[in-house]
Amino acid sequence: MPKREATIPQRPRLTAQELTVDLQTQQAFGRTGVLRDVNGLPIYDSAPEMAPVYARGLFADHGLLHEMSRGDPAIAGTMDGLRKTIGRGTYTIQALPNETSAEQEFRELASDFLGVNHDLGQPPKHWDGMLEGGLTRHLYQAAGSKVYGFSAFEITTKTVEWRGRLVVVPYRLRAIAPWSIARWLWVGDTLVGLTQVTQQTPDYQGCFGVQSSLGYSLGGGWRYIDIPASRLIIYTNQHADGNPEGTSDLRSCWIHWKAKKETIIRHEGAEEMLFKGYAKITESEAPNGGKFSHYTENEIKELEDIADDLVEGLTKRFRPPAGLDIEIHHPEYQIPVPVQMLHYYDQQIFLALQMILLGLSSSHAGSASMSAEASDMMVTNLEGSAEEQLDVFNGLPGVLTTGVLARLAAWNFPASTLPRRARLSVLGFSNARSFADYLQKLGMSRWVTPTARDEQVARHRGRLPVLTLEEIQAERELMKGEPTQATQKGTQA
Repeated sequence: MPKREATIPQRPRLTAQELTVDLQTQQAFGRTGVLRDVNGLPIYDSAPEMAPVYARGLFADHGLLHEMSRGDPAIAGTMDGLRKTIGRGTYTIQALPNETSAEQEFRELASDFLGVNHDLGQPPKHWDGMLEGGLTRHLYQAAGSKVYGFSAFEITTKTVEWRGRLVVVPYRLRAIAPWSIARWLWVGDTLVGLTQVTQQTPDYQGCFGVQSSLGYSLGGGWRYIDIPASRLIIYTNQHADGNPEGTSDLRSCWIHWKAKKETIIRHEGAEEMLFKGYAKITESEAPNGGKFSHYTENEIKELEDIADDLVEGLTKRFRPPAGLDIEIHHPEYQIPVPVQMLHYYDQQIFLALQMILLGLSSSHAGSASMSAEASDMMVTNLEGSAEEQLDVFNGLPGVLTTGVLARLAAWNFPASTLPRRARLSVLGFSNARSFADYLQKLGMSRWVTPTARDEQVARHRGRLPVLTLEEIQAERELMKGEPTQATQKGTQA
C-alpha cells in the first residue's frame, strides 16, 4: 500500500510592496491555536477529565481541582502552605532614583492603600481607602491560580478623602469562584482581545430561598452576570495567549491522586462486603422436590440487590416473598490493607508538587533529596512565584485585566504626570524560621531526606540556634534510637 503524505498548503511569498503593507498594518496571519468552545472556554487536555471546564468545575460541579485541593492531605497542606508563604511575604513600594513629586505622592498613596512601608513592628494606620481585607489576604487568594490555573477578581471602587483631596481607590477585590465563569467573550485571539466575562451564580432570594439537592438556596434559579474586562484582575498560572485559565500545578500529580482515590474506594467496597456479606436468594423446595414459586432470574437478581442494601452484618432486615429463601454469604479471605500502595501514591504526589513548587531534584524513585543548592532554588522559586503575581498586580502593558496599581495611578493623576515607574516588590518571606523543622518532619516521613548540612543552612536562614554537623547527626541518631559515638564509647569503657 503506497504511503500517504499530507500536503500542507504553502502561503505564497510576499512581494516587497505587500511586505511593506503588512509591516505598516501589523497584520497577524496566525492564531494562538487554543481550542475553545462556543462560550470561549478552553476545552482541551490530553486527559479528558483534566480539560479546563471539567477540572476547574462549571456551575454546581466544582471540579476535580477543588476535590484534590480540599480532600487530599498531601495536596491540601502543600498548596495552603505555598499560598500562605506568598501572602505573608514582606512587600514594599521603594523610593525611585530621581523621583518626581507625582511619583512620591503616588508611592505614599499606594503605601497607605496597601498598608505597606509602615514602621516595622507597628500595624499600618487605618484609613477608609485601604484595600479591604489587606494585601496578605488578596495575595493568598491570588495564589489560588496555582491550584485552579487562574484567579479572577472583580474591582469595586469608591471615592475617599486622602490628605485633603478626593481620590478613587479599588478598595475591594472580590474573588470570583472559578467554576462560576460560564463564558469568556473574545474579540481576537489573545488576552488583549478578552472583553467580558459572564458569571453564572445562584439567584438568592434572602431567607426565602429553596434548598435544592445540590445544597444551594437557589430561590429563583440561576443569574447570569456580565462583567467587563475593565473591572477584572486575572492571575494566570503558566500564562498563554488566548487562554486566561492557564494550567494548574496539580495537573502533574493528578494521575497518582486518581489511583489513590480508586484504591481507597475499592478497599472500602471490599471491606463492606467482608463485614456485611452479600445476599443470595434461591427458590424454596417443596416436599415433593418441586418449587413453591416460579421467578425469573432478573426478578431474583432485583430482590438480591434490595437485600444487599438492607442487610447489616448478620442481621436480616429483609423477608423474601413466599417461596424464596435468603442466605447471607461472607467471603472466606482476608482483605490486605493497601498501606504501601497509599504511601507510594502520597510520595509521588508530594514529589510532583516539590518539583513544581519548591524546585527540588529527584534522587531515586519515590523520594527527593534537598541539597543546599536546591534550598536556594526553593527560595528563588517562591520569590519568582510572588513576582509573577506582582507583575499582574502592578500591571502588564496592554493587558486590560491586570494592574491594580496602574488603575490607582490612572484614576488619580493626569496623563502628563502619570507615575509609571512605581511598583510593588517583594523583600522576602517571614516564615523562614519554621523551615528547619519542616525539613526534619519531611525527612522523618520519608518524603524528603535532607542532609545535616541542609539543616545547618536552614537553621542559619531561620535564625535558629546554630548546631555543628556532629551535633545535628547525634540528634538524628538519638531520635532514631541509634547509639551515638559518645554512647558507644561509654559502653565500651
